[in-house]
Amino acid sequence: MTALGKTLDDSSIVNLGVDAAFDAKVTVTGAFDDACALLRRSRGHRQQNRKLLKRALPPEGLSVLFHVPSNKAYTANSNVNRIKTMAPLVKIAYREANSGDLWTALSLNGIIYSSALGFDTSVALDALNAGAVAAGLCGKGPP
Repeated sequence: MTALGKTLDDSSIVNLGVDAAFDAKVTVTGAFDDACALLRRSRGHRQQNRKLLKRALPPEGLSVLFHVPSNKAYTANSNVNRIKTMAPLVKIAYREANSGDLWTALSLNGIIYSSALGFDTSVALDALNAGAVAAGLCGKGPP
């Protein structure tokens, strides 16, 4: 914000970005975690409160595999009612994460949202069956 001669703290910068995403109707969640990751390189959040609840780094030596489907999906085009229907299940994933079982939480969250968004959950299930410690779903992430 130096072009405007203003100084903002990290929290204000993240919240401006989240508000802009909502205003532009390019998000239904606010992507608070992505905004924080971009600015702070941290994870663990609760979207509604815009507060980081936990910060965790993955263990050294993990390999990550991304399945990138050929079709694109945008959260702004998502069926919000289908997503809201999954809220009780997301709360279970949240409790798992909060209790420290991050891998189960990640997998459960990914399968829940994949199902709600109409994605094939067999990709995550096949990964788990092949020995992956977790299989989730990610958005476009920070730019």
